Amino acid sequence: MPESAELHGWKQIAGYLGVSIRTAQGMEKSALPVYRGPGVKAPVYALTREIDAWKASTTRAGQPVPEGFPSRREWMRYGWIGAQAALAAGGCVTVFERFRQTDALPGSWRIQGADLVVTGEGDSPLWHYRFPEAPEDSFGYGVFADFSGSGRRDTLFIYRPTRQGSTACLCCFDRKGSHRWTFYPGKTVADTLGRRFSPPYSVEQAVAFRPRGASIDRVASVSVHNYSFPAQLAILDGKTGKVTGEYWHRGHLNHLAAVDLDGDGEPELLAGGVNDAPEFKQATLLVFDHRRVAGATPNPQGGSYYQGIPPMAAKRTVFFPKSPLARHQDFNRVAAVDIQASRIVVAVAEGTTELQAESIVYELDYNLTVVNVLLADAAQNSLHELQRRGEIPTESSEAIAERLKRGVRVL
Repeated sequence: MPESAELHGWKQIAGYLGVSIRTAQGMEKSALPVYRGPGVKAPVYALTREIDAWKASTTRAGQPVPEGFPSRREWMRYGWIGAQAALAAGGCVTVFERFRQTDALPGSWRIQGADLVVTGEGDSPLWHYRFPEAPEDSFGYGVFADFSGSGRRDTLFIYRPTRQGSTACLCCFDRKGSHRWTFYPGKTVADTLGRRFSPPYSVEQAVAFRPRGASIDRVASVSVHNYSFPAQLAILDGKTGKVTGEYWHRGHLNHLAAVDLDGDGEPELLAGGVNDAPEFKQATLLVFDHRRVAGATPNPQGGSYYQGIPPMAAKRTVFFPKSPLARHQDFNRVAAVDIQASRIVVAVAEGTTELQAESIVYELDYNLTVVNVLLADAAQNSLHELQRRGEIPTESSEAIAERLKRGVRVL
């Protein structure tokens, strides 16, 4: 394609980048150079020359492991920001190493074609691993932690190849870049209506945590079914990747965090998404004791949604109310979970997709008490437009936020 060619629409832009349309749209929040013509629904376009320059600058800068979330100002301006972890799958078996430095600590990573490059201080390459095929997109998701007890930082990476229908797996590499283990999520489960849900499942997010008194980090991951509602929260042994506990959720769990909420030295696991069962249909945050991850989501009668898996409630469950923006949607859903000092910040997209610009941001303390509710600018603008058209009562943004605050249920 000529250097100055134009790309018209997200399909062409995503194809040129070699990523999914959803990922390309998320890249716009990371300064991907795209343009729109006049009009509210004007199509998007881009210049290949500018995209090439953007990709080059991104590769030089590398892709560090996320250290935190957008500031409150950014939340209010953009709502939920789609820099979501890339998923990945397939056989993580072929190693091609060009370089290794075994003494430096890894600090970031980047994808170059089909290669995962882990770098240290000053973006200097430490080791290099080639997957059988290129990941779906260039943003991936990596975690550095000690899974061997060596006192050094191993690498955990979510990988999905571009092949359609592939499964996102979780790959662990030691400090020298040697492949240690791969976790393929999910299994066949059946609900109480007799519907069977077989793999593939895809890892959405993973975190490392260290139990009190342990010398090795462990892994928690959340994975979702390729087309339907089952989701798996799995606890893995950091050294072997073996599953030591699993919980099956009715709905999707796409976000995960670990934090010691009660100060007892044992981290709790926070999994965010949606319970889309007919009895709930709400954005959901689940809090687990990592030592008691088992069973399945209980229904209101105390039974399980899945055959052969006993019901077991999470340590705490938080349901977030639908705002007027989601009045015609099947449900809203948690789009992000961020842990801050003494605060848990949860972004809720007011619709069935995380790409909803209209989001509500909830700030909870470590006791899960809601201390603040913020309406993103896009949400406020949409609410004011509904009021202008007479579709919802006229009231202030503050009044809406206060009503939503009162509507949060903590079980």
